[in-house]
Amino acid sequence: AYVYRALSHQALGDMKKAKADLERALVFQPTHLGANTYRAQLYLQEGETARALEQMQVLRMVCGDSDCAELNALERDINAAGKKKKSGE
Repeated sequence: AYVYRALSHQALGDMKKAKADLERALVFQPTHLGANTYRAQLYLQEGETARALEQMQVLRMVCGDSDCAELNALERDINAAGKKKKSGE
């Protein structure tokens, strides 16, 4: 429930409440794939690439040896953010 509420807050532009709800979700289930993914995406939205990379490491542990679409998408997003930063966008 906290993850869905966080997504609602994010859609409404309230990142503070979105982060708080993701934190609550992760207290109850630290390996929640969606909560960890959305948390990394929030970091990227706020330009906190280093924190998104840290969160990506959590996703690597959660996904294990499986092919994880969320992890693959996050890696693409982080790489794209790095390219934008280098080009000065």
